[in-house]
Amino acid sequence: LDTDIRVVMEWNTPRTDLDLWVTQPNGESVGYSYRLSQTGGKLSGDVTNGFGPEEFLLRRAAPGRYHVHANVFSADRTNPNGPSMLSVRIIRNWGRRDQSEQLVDVEMVPDRTGRQLIGTIDIR
Repeated sequence: LDTDIRVVMEWNTPRTDLDLWVTQPNGESVGYSYRLSQTGGKLSGDVTNGFGPEEFLLRRAAPGRYHVHANVFSADRTNPNGPSMLSVRIIRNWGRRDQSEQLVDVEMVPDRTGRQLIGTIDIR
């Protein structure tokens, strides 16, 4: 099905649990512990052992600002390559003629606490 908002998050490290969160204009946050919003936003699942993807879909988005966040739930402490590199695709009007996509790459530092803002989506 086509959707107003689709967010896909992937990362490059094994044994790592990164979490995708999307906060909707009504203040509701969709993430691993709250996977379905009252307005129909849905998180595909919680990938806890590396690479992803985690995906958020909202078929019909209400007007307002949507905030896309990620956080490091648990990192692979034995990884010699350092922090995870996170790739997030923010897709508007997925499956439609006017589909647009933005790719955001972020280094996720394991010791940083809380959610890190990845991007915002404005729906008019």
